[in-house]
Amino acid sequence: MNKHWLLAVVLVASGSAAVIGLSCGGDKSGPSPGSDGGTDAANLGSDVTASGDSETADAEASDTAAADGGPTLGVSFAYKPLWSGVNKVEVVGGFGLTSDWSKTSAFATLKNDGTGNWTDTAQLPDGQYLYVFRVTGDVDTSEGAAYVRYAVDPLDTAYAACPSQSPTYSATDPNPCSRLTVPQGAAAPAVQVSGTLLSGGNPAAGWLVEIERDEAKSHHFFANRVTLDKTGSFALVGSTGSYRLQALNPQFYKATDLALDPTAIGTLRRAISDAIPLATSAVMVTTPDVTFGSYGIYAPVDASETLPTQFTFQSGGPTRLTVYGGPGDGGVEEIGDPWFASAPVVDGGAAFDGAFNTAQATADAAALGTRYMWGTEDTYDASVGWTRQTLVFPIAWH
Repeated sequence: MNKHWLLAVVLVASGSAAVIGLSCGGDKSGPSPGSDGGTDAANLGSDVTASGDSETADAEASDTAAADGGPTLGVSFAYKPLWSGVNKVEVVGGFGLTSDWSKTSAFATLKNDGTGNWTDTAQLPDGQYLYVFRVTGDVDTSEGAAYVRYAVDPLDTAYAACPSQSPTYSATDPNPCSRLTVPQGAAAPAVQVSGTLLSGGNPAAGWLVEIERDEAKSHHFFANRVTLDKTGSFALVGSTGSYRLQALNPQFYKATDLALDPTAIGTLRRAISDAIPLATSAVMVTTPDVTFGSYGIYAPVDASETLPTQFTFQSGGPTRLTVYGGPGDGGVEEIGDPWFASAPVVDGGAAFDGAFNTAQATADAAALGTRYMWGTEDTYDASVGWTRQTLVFPIAWH
Protein backbone atom coordinates (compact mmCIF):
# COMPACT_ATOMS: atom_id res chain seq x y z
CA MET A 1 0.00 0.00 0.00
CA ASN A 2 1.49 3.33 -0.97
CA LYS A 3 1.03 6.82 0.40
CA HIS A 4 -2.10 7.56 -1.63
CA TRP A 5 -3.92 4.49 -0.34
CA LEU A 6 -3.79 3.31 -3.92
CA LEU A 7 -2.69 -0.15 -4.88
CA ALA A 8 0.61 -0.11 -6.70
CA VAL A 9 0.40 0.72 -10.37
CA VAL A 10 3.29 0.16 -12.74
CA LEU A 11 3.22 2.79 -15.46
CA VAL A 12 4.42 1.78 -18.91
CA ALA A 13 4.25 3.48 -22.24
CA SER A 14 1.30 1.45 -23.39
CA GLY A 15 -0.89 1.84 -20.30
CA SER A 16 -1.35 0.94 -16.66
CA ALA A 17 -3.23 -1.50 -14.50
CA ALA A 18 -6.76 -0.63 -13.38
CA VAL A 19 -7.06 -0.50 -9.59
CA ILE A 20 -9.40 1.05 -7.06
CA GLY A 21 -7.96 3.50 -4.56
CA LEU A 22 -8.66 6.46 -2.35
CA SER A 23 -7.61 9.92 -3.32
CA CYS A 24 -5.11 11.71 -1.15
CA GLY A 25 -6.36 14.84 0.45
CA GLY A 26 -8.71 17.68 -0.16
CA ASP A 27 -6.85 20.58 1.41
CA LYS A 28 -7.80 23.78 -0.39
CA SER A 29 -5.81 26.24 1.73
CA GLY A 30 -2.80 27.70 -0.01
CA PRO A 31 -0.33 28.30 2.80
CA SER A 32 -1.32 25.44 5.06
CA PRO A 33 1.60 23.09 5.81
CA GLY A 34 -0.64 20.39 7.22
CA SER A 35 -0.80 16.90 5.79
CA ASP A 36 -3.64 15.66 3.66
CA GLY A 37 -1.99 12.32 3.17
CA GLY A 38 -3.37 8.87 2.62
CA THR A 39 -4.33 6.42 5.34
CA ASP A 40 -0.90 4.82 5.69
CA ALA A 41 1.00 8.10 5.60
CA ALA A 42 2.03 7.83 9.24
CA ASN A 43 4.32 4.96 8.28
CA LEU A 44 6.37 7.06 5.88
CA GLY A 45 8.74 8.45 8.49
CA SER A 46 10.91 11.43 7.55
CA ASP A 47 13.49 9.77 5.34
CA VAL A 48 12.90 11.72 2.15
CA THR A 49 15.94 11.27 -0.04
CA ALA A 50 17.33 13.78 -2.42
CA SER A 51 16.46 12.91 -5.98
CA GLY A 52 19.20 10.83 -7.56
CA ASP A 53 21.03 10.33 -4.26
CA SER A 54 21.44 7.12 -2.28
CA GLU A 55 21.85 8.81 1.09
CA THR A 56 18.94 9.75 3.31
CA ALA A 57 18.62 13.48 3.80
CA ASP A 58 18.43 14.67 7.42
CA ALA A 59 15.45 17.03 7.53
CA GLU A 60 16.93 19.02 10.41
CA ALA A 61 20.57 19.22 9.32
CA SER A 62 20.38 19.51 5.55
CA ASP A 63 18.14 22.56 5.30
CA THR A 64 21.04 24.98 5.02
CA ALA A 65 24.75 25.18 4.41
CA ALA A 66 25.52 28.11 6.69
CA ALA A 67 27.53 31.01 5.34
CA ASP A 68 31.15 30.58 6.44
CA GLY A 69 32.49 33.95 5.38
CA GLY A 70 34.05 32.46 2.24
CA PRO A 71 33.56 33.68 -1.31
CA THR A 72 30.06 33.75 -2.73
CA LEU A 73 28.83 32.72 -6.15
CA GLY A 74 25.94 33.93 -8.25
CA VAL A 75 22.78 31.81 -8.36
CA SER A 76 19.53 32.36 -10.20
CA PHE A 77 15.92 31.54 -9.40
CA ALA A 78 13.07 31.34 -11.90
CA TYR A 79 9.42 30.35 -11.65
CA LYS A 80 6.64 30.71 -14.21
CA PRO A 81 3.18 30.33 -12.64
CA LEU A 82 0.68 29.29 -15.28
CA TRP A 83 -2.44 30.64 -13.58
CA SER A 84 -3.78 34.20 -13.58
CA GLY A 85 -3.64 36.76 -10.82
CA VAL A 86 -0.13 36.25 -9.41
CA ASN A 87 1.23 39.46 -7.90
CA LYS A 88 4.28 38.23 -5.96
CA VAL A 89 6.74 35.32 -6.09
CA GLU A 90 9.25 34.88 -3.26
CA VAL A 91 12.01 32.43 -2.40
CA VAL A 92 11.73 31.11 1.15
CA GLY A 93 14.31 28.71 2.55
CA GLY A 94 17.31 27.92 4.71
CA PHE A 95 20.20 30.18 3.70
CA GLY A 96 21.96 30.76 7.02
CA LEU A 97 20.08 34.01 7.69
CA THR A 98 17.81 35.23 10.46
CA SER A 99 14.98 35.41 7.92
CA ASP A 100 15.19 31.68 7.11
CA TRP A 101 11.81 30.00 6.62
CA SER A 102 9.93 33.15 7.61
CA LYS A 103 6.19 33.32 6.92
CA THR A 104 6.50 37.03 6.17
CA SER A 105 10.08 37.70 5.00
CA ALA A 106 11.84 36.17 2.00
CA PHE A 107 15.38 35.42 0.86
CA ALA A 108 14.57 36.86 -2.56
CA THR A 109 11.58 38.50 -4.23
CA LEU A 110 11.42 37.59 -7.90
CA LYS A 111 10.55 40.06 -10.64
CA ASN A 112 8.16 39.51 -13.53
CA ASP A 113 10.10 39.88 -16.78
CA GLY A 114 6.93 40.88 -18.63
CA THR A 115 6.18 37.42 -20.00
CA GLY A 116 4.99 35.88 -16.74
CA ASN A 117 8.42 34.44 -15.90
CA TRP A 118 9.54 35.57 -12.45
CA THR A 119 13.33 35.68 -11.94
CA ASP A 120 16.07 37.00 -9.65
CA THR A 121 19.72 36.41 -8.82
CA ALA A 122 21.53 36.21 -5.49
CA GLN A 123 24.93 35.45 -3.98
CA LEU A 124 25.56 32.36 -1.86
CA PRO A 125 28.62 30.46 -0.57
CA ASP A 126 29.31 26.89 -1.68
CA GLY A 127 26.83 24.46 -0.19
CA GLN A 128 23.34 23.07 -0.42
CA TYR A 129 20.17 24.96 0.42
CA LEU A 130 16.52 23.94 0.69
CA TYR A 131 13.82 26.30 -0.52
CA VAL A 132 10.27 26.70 -1.82
CA PHE A 133 8.48 29.42 -3.73
CA ARG A 134 5.78 31.43 -1.95
CA VAL A 135 3.32 32.62 -4.59
CA THR A 136 0.63 35.21 -3.88
CA GLY A 137 -2.51 35.76 -5.95
CA ASP A 138 -4.95 33.50 -7.83
CA VAL A 139 -8.10 34.70 -9.58
CA ASP A 140 -9.66 31.24 -9.32
CA THR A 141 -9.82 31.31 -5.52
CA SER A 142 -12.18 33.04 -3.11
CA GLU A 143 -9.24 35.05 -1.69
CA GLY A 144 -8.11 36.35 -5.09
CA ALA A 145 -5.08 38.64 -4.84
CA ALA A 146 -4.44 37.64 -1.21
CA TYR A 147 -4.32 33.88 -1.81
CA VAL A 148 -0.96 32.35 -0.81
CA ARG A 149 0.39 28.95 -1.81
CA TYR A 150 3.81 27.33 -1.64
CA ALA A 151 5.35 25.51 -4.59
CA VAL A 152 8.38 23.34 -5.18
CA ASP A 153 10.58 24.30 -8.11
CA PRO A 154 9.37 22.15 -11.03
CA LEU A 155 12.75 22.51 -12.77
CA ASP A 156 14.87 21.46 -9.78
CA THR A 157 15.40 17.71 -9.85
CA ALA A 158 16.84 17.52 -6.31
CA TYR A 159 14.74 17.65 -3.16
CA ALA A 160 14.81 16.71 0.52
CA ALA A 161 12.34 16.74 3.40
CA CYS A 162 11.40 20.24 4.52
CA PRO A 163 12.81 20.98 8.00
CA SER A 164 10.64 21.70 11.02
CA GLN A 165 11.25 25.45 10.65
CA SER A 166 9.67 25.45 7.20
CA PRO A 167 6.09 26.74 6.77
CA THR A 168 5.50 23.61 4.68
CA TYR A 169 6.79 21.15 7.30
CA SER A 170 4.80 18.03 8.10
CA ALA A 171 5.94 15.58 10.77
CA THR A 172 3.90 12.60 9.58
CA ASP A 173 3.91 13.17 5.79
CA PRO A 174 7.26 14.71 4.83
CA ASN A 175 6.72 17.48 2.32
CA PRO A 176 9.54 18.00 -0.19
CA CYS A 177 11.57 21.18 -0.47
CA SER A 178 13.63 21.90 -3.56
CA ARG A 179 17.40 21.65 -3.08
CA LEU A 180 19.85 24.13 -4.58
CA THR A 181 23.54 23.23 -4.89
CA VAL A 182 26.14 26.01 -5.16
CA PRO A 183 28.02 26.24 -7.51
CA GLN A 184 24.82 26.06 -9.52
CA GLY A 185 24.88 23.74 -12.51
CA ALA A 186 22.98 23.97 -15.76
CA ALA A 187 19.20 24.09 -15.46
CA ALA A 188 17.45 20.75 -15.76
CA PRO A 189 15.53 20.24 -19.00
CA ALA A 190 11.83 20.87 -18.79
CA VAL A 191 9.70 17.77 -19.45
CA GLN A 192 6.18 18.51 -20.66
CA VAL A 193 3.06 16.69 -19.47
CA SER A 194 0.07 17.46 -21.66
CA GLY A 195 -3.46 16.33 -22.41
CA THR A 196 -7.04 17.45 -23.00
CA LEU A 197 -9.75 17.36 -20.36
CA LEU A 198 -13.34 16.77 -21.48
CA SER A 199 -16.72 17.26 -19.84
CA GLY A 200 -19.57 15.46 -21.55
CA GLY A 201 -17.34 15.00 -24.57
CA ASN A 202 -16.65 18.74 -24.85
CA PRO A 203 -13.59 20.70 -23.70
CA ALA A 204 -13.71 21.23 -19.93
CA ALA A 205 -13.14 25.00 -20.05
CA GLY A 206 -12.61 26.58 -16.65
CA TRP A 207 -11.39 23.42 -14.96
CA LEU A 208 -8.09 23.59 -13.08
CA VAL A 209 -5.21 21.17 -13.69
CA GLU A 210 -2.34 20.99 -11.21
CA ILE A 211 0.98 19.20 -11.36
CA GLU A 212 2.56 18.02 -8.12
CA ARG A 213 5.92 16.48 -7.21
CA ASP A 214 5.05 12.97 -6.07
CA GLU A 215 8.04 10.89 -4.97
CA ALA A 216 7.84 7.48 -3.32
CA LYS A 217 8.94 8.53 0.18
CA SER A 218 7.57 12.05 0.08
CA HIS A 219 4.13 13.59 0.35
CA HIS A 220 2.84 15.00 -2.94
CA PHE A 221 3.36 18.77 -3.20
CA PHE A 222 2.17 21.54 -5.50
CA ALA A 223 4.42 22.60 -8.40
CA ASN A 224 2.19 24.55 -10.85
CA ARG A 225 -1.36 25.00 -12.11
CA VAL A 226 -3.25 26.05 -15.21
CA THR A 227 -6.88 27.06 -15.83
CA LEU A 228 -8.20 25.42 -18.97
CA ASP A 229 -9.34 27.59 -21.86
CA LYS A 230 -12.02 26.77 -24.44
CA THR A 231 -9.83 24.01 -25.92
CA GLY A 232 -9.65 22.06 -22.65
CA SER A 233 -5.98 21.37 -23.29
CA PHE A 234 -3.14 21.69 -20.79
CA ALA A 235 0.65 21.58 -20.92
CA LEU A 236 2.56 21.57 -17.64
CA VAL A 237 6.23 20.95 -17.00
CA GLY A 238 8.37 19.11 -14.49
CA SER A 239 11.89 17.78 -14.55
CA THR A 240 13.41 14.36 -13.98
CA GLY A 241 11.41 12.78 -11.18
CA SER A 242 7.90 11.61 -10.32
CA TYR A 243 4.81 13.79 -10.61
CA ARG A 244 1.03 13.49 -10.53
CA LEU A 245 -1.86 15.55 -11.92
CA GLN A 246 -5.07 16.77 -10.36
CA ALA A 247 -8.05 17.93 -12.42
CA LEU A 248 -10.16 20.16 -10.16
CA ASN A 249 -13.72 21.44 -10.46
CA PRO A 250 -13.77 25.18 -11.32
CA GLN A 251 -15.32 25.87 -7.88
CA PHE A 252 -12.70 23.88 -5.98
CA TYR A 253 -10.99 26.93 -4.47
CA LYS A 254 -14.00 29.26 -4.58
CA ALA A 255 -16.71 27.48 -2.59
CA THR A 256 -16.91 25.05 0.29
CA ASP A 257 -17.85 21.46 -0.40
CA LEU A 258 -21.01 22.01 1.63
CA ALA A 259 -22.06 24.80 -0.76
CA LEU A 260 -21.72 22.67 -3.91
CA ASP A 261 -24.86 20.80 -4.98
CA PRO A 262 -23.76 17.59 -6.76
CA THR A 263 -27.08 17.09 -8.57
CA ALA A 264 -27.15 20.64 -9.92
CA ILE A 265 -23.47 20.67 -10.95
CA GLY A 266 -23.33 17.17 -12.44
CA THR A 267 -19.55 16.79 -12.50
CA LEU A 268 -16.79 15.23 -10.43
CA ARG A 269 -15.17 17.09 -7.57
CA ARG A 270 -11.78 16.15 -8.96
CA ALA A 271 -9.73 13.41 -10.62
CA ILE A 272 -6.23 12.49 -9.44
CA SER A 273 -3.68 10.64 -11.55
CA ASP A 274 -1.31 7.97 -10.38
CA ALA A 275 2.38 8.85 -10.25
CA ILE A 276 3.88 9.73 -13.63
CA PRO A 277 7.65 9.21 -13.96
CA LEU A 278 9.36 11.90 -16.04
CA ALA A 279 12.73 11.42 -17.71
CA THR A 280 13.56 13.33 -20.89
CA SER A 281 10.64 12.72 -23.26
CA ALA A 282 7.36 14.60 -23.21
CA VAL A 283 4.37 12.69 -21.84
CA MET A 284 0.82 12.90 -23.16
CA VAL A 285 -1.89 11.56 -20.85
CA THR A 286 -5.48 10.50 -21.40
CA THR A 287 -7.88 11.86 -18.78
CA PRO A 288 -11.33 10.79 -17.57
CA ASP A 289 -14.39 12.77 -18.68
CA VAL A 290 -15.32 14.90 -15.67
CA THR A 291 -19.10 14.88 -16.22
CA PHE A 292 -20.85 12.67 -13.66
CA GLY A 293 -24.46 11.74 -14.37
CA SER A 294 -25.28 9.30 -11.56
CA TYR A 295 -25.99 11.68 -8.67
CA GLY A 296 -29.74 11.20 -9.16
CA ILE A 297 -29.57 7.68 -7.74
CA TYR A 298 -27.35 8.58 -4.78
CA ALA A 299 -29.10 8.15 -1.42
CA PRO A 300 -29.63 9.19 1.31
CA VAL A 301 -29.28 12.86 0.37
CA ASP A 302 -29.18 15.72 2.92
CA ALA A 303 -30.82 13.47 5.45
CA SER A 304 -30.92 12.64 9.14
CA GLU A 305 -30.54 8.89 9.40
CA THR A 306 -30.25 6.09 11.92
CA LEU A 307 -27.30 3.71 12.08
CA PRO A 308 -26.44 1.46 10.38
CA THR A 309 -27.15 3.28 7.10
CA GLN A 310 -27.33 1.71 3.67
CA PHE A 311 -26.00 3.98 0.91
CA THR A 312 -26.90 3.71 -2.77
CA PHE A 313 -24.68 4.90 -5.63
CA GLN A 314 -23.58 3.98 -9.14
CA SER A 315 -22.88 0.35 -9.99
CA GLY A 316 -20.80 -1.47 -12.56
CA GLY A 317 -17.20 -0.77 -11.58
CA PRO A 318 -15.31 -1.03 -8.28
CA THR A 319 -16.44 1.91 -6.15
CA ARG A 320 -15.81 2.90 -2.54
CA LEU A 321 -18.23 4.63 -0.20
CA THR A 322 -16.39 7.46 1.59
CA VAL A 323 -17.59 9.33 4.69
CA TYR A 324 -15.87 12.57 5.72
CA GLY A 325 -15.60 14.37 9.04
CA GLY A 326 -13.78 17.44 10.23
CA PRO A 327 -14.18 20.81 11.92
CA GLY A 328 -16.97 23.18 10.99
CA ASP A 329 -20.00 25.09 12.21
CA GLY A 330 -22.14 22.19 13.34
CA GLY A 331 -20.04 19.74 11.36
CA VAL A 332 -17.75 19.38 8.35
CA GLU A 333 -17.96 21.99 5.57
CA GLU A 334 -14.77 21.14 3.68
CA ILE A 335 -13.71 17.54 3.17
CA GLY A 336 -10.17 16.23 3.39
CA ASP A 337 -9.28 12.56 3.51
CA PRO A 338 -12.16 10.21 4.35
CA TRP A 339 -12.72 9.05 7.91
CA PHE A 340 -14.45 5.91 6.59
CA ALA A 341 -13.82 4.03 3.36
CA SER A 342 -15.64 0.88 2.39
CA ALA A 343 -14.17 -2.01 0.48
CA PRO A 344 -14.67 -1.66 -3.29
CA VAL A 345 -18.11 -2.81 -4.41
CA VAL A 346 -19.64 -3.22 -7.87
CA ASP A 347 -23.34 -3.52 -6.99
CA GLY A 348 -24.00 0.15 -6.22
CA GLY A 349 -24.36 0.02 -2.45
CA ALA A 350 -22.48 -0.12 0.84
CA ALA A 351 -23.34 0.12 4.53
CA PHE A 352 -21.88 2.33 7.28
CA ASP A 353 -22.35 1.29 10.90
CA GLY A 354 -21.00 4.51 12.40
CA ALA A 355 -17.42 3.35 13.06
CA PHE A 356 -14.62 5.23 11.31
CA ASN A 357 -11.76 3.16 9.91
CA THR A 358 -8.99 5.37 8.51
CA ALA A 359 -5.93 6.95 10.08
CA GLN A 360 -7.26 10.45 9.35
CA ALA A 361 -10.31 10.05 11.60
CA THR A 362 -10.06 12.05 14.83
CA ALA A 363 -12.97 10.18 16.39
CA ASP A 364 -13.77 6.49 16.65
CA ALA A 365 -17.40 6.80 15.63
CA ALA A 366 -19.96 9.24 14.25
CA ALA A 367 -21.46 11.62 16.82
CA LEU A 368 -25.23 11.95 16.77
CA GLY A 369 -26.49 15.31 15.54
CA THR A 370 -23.19 16.25 13.84
CA ARG A 371 -23.03 16.92 10.12
CA TYR A 372 -20.79 14.63 8.07
CA MET A 373 -20.48 14.34 4.29
CA TRP A 374 -20.33 11.37 1.97
CA GLY A 375 -19.50 10.52 -1.63
CA THR A 376 -17.72 7.86 -3.65
CA GLU A 377 -14.41 7.20 -5.37
CA ASP A 378 -13.69 4.95 -8.30
CA THR A 379 -10.96 4.49 -10.89
CA TYR A 380 -10.45 5.23 -14.55
CA ASP A 381 -7.82 3.31 -16.47
CA ALA A 382 -6.16 5.08 -19.39
CA SER A 383 -2.57 5.90 -20.39
CA VAL A 384 -2.21 6.52 -16.65
CA GLY A 385 -4.58 5.44 -13.90
CA TRP A 386 -6.88 8.00 -12.28
CA THR A 387 -8.98 8.11 -9.12
CA ARG A 388 -12.33 9.87 -9.69
CA GLN A 389 -13.81 11.60 -6.64
CA THR A 390 -17.43 12.76 -6.61
CA LEU A 391 -18.89 15.84 -5.02
CA VAL A 392 -20.37 15.11 -1.61
CA PHE A 393 -23.72 15.14 0.19
CA PRO A 394 -24.31 16.18 3.82
CA ILE A 395 -25.65 13.64 6.30
CA ALA A 396 -26.27 13.44 10.05
CA TRP A 397 -27.39 10.66 12.37
CA HIS A 398 -29.88 10.72 15.22
